[in-house]
Amino acid sequence: MAHKPRFSDQDIYDIAREGFLYELRKLIEIVQSAGFRNLLPAFLSYKAFLVKGRPRCFTQDLVDQLLQENRLIDATNCITDIRELFLCANIAACCEIFTGWTIPVNDLEITRANEYLTMGLANASADKASLGRSMAERLNNGDTVRVIQLLKLLGLLEADIASCHQVSLGASFGNRDCRAMHLEPSIIPTGAIAPSEVLPPLRFNAKPVSPGDIVLMDNDPTTKSVYAQLNAEGQGNVNAITVDLYEGLHWLARQVENLELVPRTMVVAFRIEPRAFTDVDQFLSCISKVIAESADLVMTIGSGETTDEFRHRLEVLEEINQRLSENGMKPVRIRCYRGNSPDEQRAKPVFGLSHYASYETLYCRLEKSKLACTG
Repeated sequence: MAHKPRFSDQDIYDIAREGFLYELRKLIEIVQSAGFRNLLPAFLSYKAFLVKGRPRCFTQDLVDQLLQENRLIDATNCITDIRELFLCANIAACCEIFTGWTIPVNDLEITRANEYLTMGLANASADKASLGRSMAERLNNGDTVRVIQLLKLLGLLEADIASCHQVSLGASFGNRDCRAMHLEPSIIPTGAIAPSEVLPPLRFNAKPVSPGDIVLMDNDPTTKSVYAQLNAEGQGNVNAITVDLYEGLHWLARQVENLELVPRTMVVAFRIEPRAFTDVDQFLSCISKVIAESADLVMTIGSGETTDEFRHRLEVLEEINQRLSENGMKPVRIRCYRGNSPDEQRAKPVFGLSHYASYETLYCRLEKSKLACTG
């Protein structure tokens, strides 16, 4: 990964507070929408909903319909079913962002969002620097929850992915990969919920689920000490290495070949750094050597530091999408930005602020035999 820009503690706090205010305003819009009460029961027992309720709520026919046009789902589409789909994913994201908050949903006014946020943060015992970092992590985690839960709601990912054999590329400190993507969102009412009556205050929560087997890779030198701690505490389920992308994949291929590690069933790359993908064919060929007969691929892109960097991210994602399609697989893209030009698109993520938003997600069910033909 490229060198990350350094922000002061005050910068981090200011950006995080702006992000929390944005998300709180969106949450107020959500709880005041007609669809919230309909979806609330899903979050009383979310895992059960994914297994039993989701196929009825978001049917296979609906998913097939959404994927008809170039297997692309656009978050700006105004079709009611798509709005419901993203509404559910956004509620899940709020469960992480506002974990531990009890919110009186019937008494909220969007014009008072800043007041509510000030009150909510007043009880924090941490100093401003620690609070800013904690809030920033919550926002990034919430974005990851939104991405993963959307894929689950579409039926592309299994309801339970904790037992998968995962490799995470460009994983930074591993918060998204080890924690956020495995969280189980929930909403806990503080009183009885009766039809057509006002809702009691709701407590938002995200239950940590310990993943079974993760390999983390990132070439940022600042990850070394964190990775050493993860390796020490992981009890065998975490292997974290500070290494370049291709070097890391070659290392993993040797581990798989020597039966030191099992083949991967999930490949994750959140907010990719496109300069790491110097040769897409080589990348996919390397992936073919580390996965099982099939595996899930999840990749996302962020804003980059400039419009040129954002454009480069779009180009790399498009190239990977094209190669997968040419080799007989069926990638899915979920687009979450508005506008026509890269300048406009970078300025207008559909969900969240540019500092933490995922602008586009690429999902594909990889097939080892087809990937091996790449390059």
